[in-house]
Amino acid sequence: MFIKKRKDRISLLYSGHQFDYLYGILSGLYKTRAYHIDIIDSDRPAGEKHGFYDSPNFHFKPFLRKVSKQKIGKASRWVWYYFKLIPYLCFNRSSIIHIEWLNSQFVGFEELILPFIIKKVRRQMLVYKVHDISSRLLLNSSGKNYHVTLNFTKRYFYNNVDIFIVHNNFTKGLLTDLGIPAQKIKIISHGVNNFVPFAHKTKNSARMQLGLKATDKIVLFFGNISPYKNIEVLIDAVAELSRTDNNIKLLIAGNFRKGLNEYRAEISDKLNDDSIKASVSLHLEFISNQEIETFFAAADVLCLPYKFIFQSGVLFLAYRLGTFVIAPQTGGIPEDILEGETGLTYDKDEDLLKTLDLYFRSGKYNDAELGEKIRRHADENYSWEKITGQLFIIYDELVQNL
Repeated sequence: MFIKKRKDRISLLYSGHQFDYLYGILSGLYKTRAYHIDIIDSDRPAGEKHGFYDSPNFHFKPFLRKVSKQKIGKASRWVWYYFKLIPYLCFNRSSIIHIEWLNSQFVGFEELILPFIIKKVRRQMLVYKVHDISSRLLLNSSGKNYHVTLNFTKRYFYNNVDIFIVHNNFTKGLLTDLGIPAQKIKIISHGVNNFVPFAHKTKNSARMQLGLKATDKIVLFFGNISPYKNIEVLIDAVAELSRTDNNIKLLIAGNFRKGLNEYRAEISDKLNDDSIKASVSLHLEFISNQEIETFFAAADVLCLPYKFIFQSGVLFLAYRLGTFVIAPQTGGIPEDILEGETGLTYDKDEDLLKTLDLYFRSGKYNDAELGEKIRRHADENYSWEKITGQLFIIYDELVQNL
């Protein structure tokens, strides 16, 4: 199909995923005048339509309608999306199609149809951001003994990608093990979360708001609760520490992922045990963007006790808000923690307790400048302006090869 492509035009396929990450991308791309960018996304609510939507170089295409609670509405939403998306892919004038996310509900379909149109019919350059190689692996992983395989549709899709973007060497290594040529894989860091409001809330005011004491030593767990996040190990560690120091408290902010009734009951029973109950502050609910800073400001440290993960967006939220992080040496997490400066890592689950104890006994716990040091590190290494600058280098190289 011959439709003249423009070297200054790029299509970014985002498809309604989390807005905070899209906001970061747009904040970095906003200053460019070298490219016109079509952004295929959902029909965002008014509160998410920031000044970026007025950029003459951004062309928003809200192909995905707002979520409906009715089953027929949910089905028609996706029918309409593909009714708009497929003709767009056939007739757009972009030289590069950059896919940020595939639709998890119809991932096999997209892994077949998108590269067929983009590469076989239109002969455009295809860039794909690998957030998770396998969401199923992530959600079902029981620890470090994972094994990544590619089914037919994913292998077909990967074979047609020109450039893979990953956030760390860990994911790059997994891709090369799967036979992806190393020269096709570019590492660009995950950006700091610059969407969540940051008002420099003080620790004391945040704790008063949450009913916590100034003398408490607060360990924060933040985000959706799923088995792979391994919160039970953190609960046990805090329970053990609180036996000798009753100032140790676990602050849990987030809710259980849908469909985990049995797991929810198991964790709830653990939290109601007399050995831990008095040392836990529970907020098992959706935390709005306006509330997030309060929890991080109240905390002394964020703990990410995950069994396995490719990378964590919560880590970069903590950096934005200046919170020290403790996390296991799993996935790509260790690559983004400056050991002893922005966080501490540990090897095995049983090492979490002594790592928490080490932190509270260290000078970092009482370092009044620690938050500012972490934020400065984040600005210097994970700003979206720096990240999109690396992205433009990739675009420029691909365009030159057309």
